[in-house]
Amino acid sequence: MRCRLVPTNETRDGRRKHVCERKCGRERWIPEGNVIYQMPPDCQGNVLASDIIPCAMDALGITTAIEQTRIAVWQAKGSPLNELPPGVPSPQLPPPTEGPGTELKKIFAELLISPIASCECDAMANQMNAWGPDGCREHRDDILAHLQMAYDESTVLQALTAGAMAAVRWKPMTLEGLLNLAIERAALTQWTTTLASG
Repeated sequence: MRCRLVPTNETRDGRRKHVCERKCGRERWIPEGNVIYQMPPDCQGNVLASDIIPCAMDALGITTAIEQTRIAVWQAKGSPLNELPPGVPSPQLPPPTEGPGTELKKIFAELLISPIASCECDAMANQMNAWGPDGCREHRDDILAHLQMAYDESTVLQALTAGAMAAVRWKPMTLEGLLNLAIERAALTQWTTTLASG
């Protein structure tokens, strides 16, 4: 609980005495006709006195007052959209579902390449989607190292099947070529989406 300050009939030097209506003993002298309490200079706004003064009858009053002051400062700034109110956690955006990683998985499916258990293919695809086409170009060596590791663990039959399917479907025959194709497909999708929304 916070003190709810109510005005009394006492005035002095153009100020009116306000006391806690719960009779905790707290009092403030506020300029006549002004129910606003000026916050310290490092703050950027004004708040009602009842919002920042903890009541002595409340054990959690100080904590409540601090929280209320933070919210009041945020509101005094005009509730900026680039700041969240105090105590509100930042939202975590889900990873993108489209991008170079998704395109690479589609290409692998066309070539009948199935992920092996140890390759963590979904995690790498999600990371590639988060990086986007430009980020994947920057991290090309990391991605190729991951793909090479998974390729090294595949069987000869899987490698021959993938190579034959790539030849039949006019796809690149190397991991680097497949990665380039996935990045270019994702960049084209991103570009057409931007044009359609713009």
